[in-house]
Amino acid sequence: MLSGIPRKVALMSVSFLIVAGLVVFVLGNYQTDVDSLTLTETLRSTALANRDDSARVNQGDFYLDK
Repeated sequence: MLSGIPRKVALMSVSFLIVAGLVVFVLGNYQTDVDSLTLTETLRSTALANRDDSARVNQGDFYLDK
């Protein structure tokens, strides 16, 4: 009866470590995605806020003069 306990404890420990590793991995990827989306939205809003409406060729077209 007691001979199977160390094996169960070892299996539970390994399972816990695997789950903890997956949680850390998923949270890291989520944070990277959030940072990327935040940067994209910031750049998009900055570009729209700083556009020059006088540079429009036609209504609805955006023209960049390099």
